[in-house]
Amino acid sequence: MTPAGELLDTAPVAEQTSQCLDNVAAILTSEGLNLNSVLKTTVYLADIADFEAFDAAYETYFEADPPARSAIEVAAVPKGAAIEVEAIATAG
Repeated sequence: MTPAGELLDTAPVAEQTSQCLDNVAAILTSEGLNLNSVLKTTVYLADIADFEAFDAAYETYFEADPPARSAIEVAAVPKGAAIEVEAIATAG
C-alpha cells in the first residue's frame, strides 16, 4: 500500500517491490535508521516466477552489502498483493 492507502495489487511486481521497500525505509527513518540498518529480509511472493522482477527492483535498494534474504512462494499475500517484505533491523 502507498502512504495514501492505495492498494497496488494490480501493479507490476517491480512497482509493488519498490513500494514495499519505500514503506520499510519510511518506518526505519521514523526511528532514526535507514536501509543500511537492515540485517535480514523475508520476502513473500504469491508467484516465485516473479522473483527476477522482484530481485531487479530489490537490488536498487541494497546495492552494497545487502542484508541476508529469504524468498518464499506463498499461497496468498494479504489483500491480493503479489509481494510482502518483512525486515529485521538494528540500531547498533
